[in-house]
Amino acid sequence: MPAETYARFYVHPQLQGDESEKHGRDVYKDVIYVEIFIKGNKNTSFSRPMKPEDQVLYPRGWASFKEQDIELSDGTPITVLPGMSPSASIELRSQGVNTVEDLAELNDSVVLGNPGMVTLRKRAIAYLAACNVEKEDDLETEESPVDVEAMSKDPDAIPAPKRRGRPRKKAA
Repeated sequence: MPAETYARFYVHPQLQGDESEKHGRDVYKDVIYVEIFIKGNKNTSFSRPMKPEDQVLYPRGWASFKEQDIELSDGTPITVLPGMSPSASIELRSQGVNTVEDLAELNDSVVLGNPGMVTLRKRAIAYLAACNVEKEDDLETEESPVDVEAMSKDPDAIPAPKRRGRPRKKAA
């Protein structure tokens, strides 16, 4: 009698060789994987890319996965950005920012409303520029110049933003 199995579906980044070579950096594509377990044996499981028949074989696991409403993305994972902490990457992913490209393309109104987001966006822009990524739109603006060479040597070398408002009074 064959052992009963159950499955868990999840999204796993898969390295895209041709795209990585074209862009000069690792580029990943999110792929749905299935991890199959044997009931009663917590130490035995195996994972592989999902096949269409897995949805029929494991309907409960598939329904649970579909309820999560996970958006698949292509690009450079946010976790590879220099200076990105695990908690910051989790927070960004919860806001729908899954890739370095997503972060670099964020609107000013979104960035300015979140503390620290301006610096993270500048890092993303500098990272993509350092990797020689050709974009249709120029992500840098005159207000936020980024020194790509300094960024490649030290991710914290981004200049502080200019202070706005009235100058401080001088001590008498």
